[in-house]
Amino acid sequence: MDLQLAKVKTPGEETGGADRDAITISGFSFYYDNKKVIEDVSFAVKERTITSIIGPSGCGKTTLLKSINRLHDENPKAKMTGTILFDGRNLVGKAFDVMLLRKRVGMVFQKPNVFPGSIYENVLFGPKLYGVRDKEYLDWLCESSLRKAALWDEVKTKLTAPATNLSGGQQQRLCIARTLAVQPEVILMDEPCSALDPISTLKIEDLIVELKERYTLVVVTHNMQQAARISSYVAFMYAGEDLIARLVEFGRASSIFVNPANALTEKYIAGTLG
Repeated sequence: MDLQLAKVKTPGEETGGADRDAITISGFSFYYDNKKVIEDVSFAVKERTITSIIGPSGCGKTTLLKSINRLHDENPKAKMTGTILFDGRNLVGKAFDVMLLRKRVGMVFQKPNVFPGSIYENVLFGPKLYGVRDKEYLDWLCESSLRKAALWDEVKTKLTAPATNLSGGQQQRLCIARTLAVQPEVILMDEPCSALDPISTLKIEDLIVELKERYTLVVVTHNMQQAARISSYVAFMYAGEDLIARLVEFGRASSIFVNPANALTEKYIAGTLG
C-alpha cells in the first residue's frame, strides 16, 4: 500500500509564501560594450509580493528587469556578472533554458505590444507555442486569463476581432492576459502604465494588486505615487557622475516612503533629485 506523506509547510507558506525569496539578486553587474552600466546590485524579491524598482531615467531599472528575463542574450555587447537566483539556479549564464525561463517568468512591456490577429489568438500565443493543442482547454485558458486580467467582460463577445481594435488600456490588459496564459510564477512589468490615461492606469494598478495574491511581481515605475500605492517592497537605483547605476536603498515600501534611510532616497521621493 502506498503511503501519502503529509506535506511539510515551509516558512511563509501559511501567509501565501511572502517570507520566501522568489528571486535573489547578489553582486549583479551589467556591462555594455565593456563599459560597466550597473554595479554590484543585491536584493531579494519575496514570493507573492510587489517589488517596485524606482529611480531616474538612465539608472539601469529596465536593464536589470530585462536581465532577469535574459532579454540581453542575443546582444554580443552585453555581459552580466554576479548571480540572479531563480529556483536555485543562476540565471546569469547558460544553465537555465531560456524558453523555460520565459514561461515561468513573464514580461509585460512599457507599450502594449499586441500581435497581429484576434484577441483570442493573442491570449493563446504562448500556450500554442509550447505545444498546447486541446481546443476545449485553450478556450478555458483564454477565458480564465482574460478574467484574471479584468478584461473578459469587455471582450467576451468579440474574441475574433483584431486585437488592434482595443483601446490602449485594453491592449495592455490583453498583454497581461497573454502573459498569464502561460501560467508564470513571476511577472516583470516595465512601466506598464506610462502610455496610458489616468483611468486606464488605475485599472492596471488595481489589477497588479489583485495579481499579487497568485503571482510575484517586479514593476519598474517612474511614478512615485503609483509605487507608494502598489508596492510591498521598493528598490531605489541611482547613477552618479560616473554614470554607473547602483542600488541606493531597498526595503519595505512603508519604510522607504515614510522614513528612508538614505538622503538620496529622501531627495528623490521628495522630487528634488532628478
